[in-house]
Amino acid sequence: MIKIVLVDINEEWKEKIANLISSHKDLMIQGMGKDNYDAIRLVKKFQPDIALLGANLGLSDGIEISYILKRCSPSTEIVIFSSRVEDRLIQGMINGKITGCLLLTKDLEYLAVILRSIHRGEFYVNSLISARAFEILASLSKEKIPDSRNLEEKYLCLPGDFSRAEFKILKFLSDGCTSKDIANSLGLKQGTVRNYISSIMKKAGLKTRTQVVLYALQNGLGKGKGNELARDGFRP
Repeated sequence: MIKIVLVDINEEWKEKIANLISSHKDLMIQGMGKDNYDAIRLVKKFQPDIALLGANLGLSDGIEISYILKRCSPSTEIVIFSSRVEDRLIQGMINGKITGCLLLTKDLEYLAVILRSIHRGEFYVNSLISARAFEILASLSKEKIPDSRNLEEKYLCLPGDFSRAEFKILKFLSDGCTSKDIANSLGLKQGTVRNYISSIMKKAGLKTRTQVVLYALQNGLGKGKGNELARDGFRP
């Protein structure tokens, strides 16, 4: 059973999401609230698997409050949903506190599948948000990334002394692929892929899978969209 707390100021969206979650036997809402005070109270009380928060919580927002929630319950995955792409979401991803970023207009019908995936240790970033993250990071690191059309040259410029297999996995991650996607494409077991990702995180000094993806984007790998494979990975 995946235990969830749901917090959002918009009652209409909150009710719609609650009804959707309640229709699945393996998903359970432990508590619901409307603002950052409720979010802290519920996470402290229930220590849920997932805190599903609106980007706007009235008194504060789900992005800022995610830092406090991770201190209250380090094992709780923070998932933010919004009706539009916001750069603040991307900053939260970079800082490693947010595991999932959803767009209500695009992801709602796949919500149950996405929540299950996050509970298994995956992450989810809507392709529109991922594309915007790539634009931001590309602009910030434009002078640091060598102008090269050859992937091997980019590989040589990546810090951390990655192996060829790790480099390939970084490329897949930057395109929005899940561990299952990568395993199927490379003919590996998912456990092997996860081991490679752990090795990448250790070499690059990163703490979360989301940071690994953004690290790959920052170093010029992929387009940050991954529409086809990402969509396949979250098909009900």
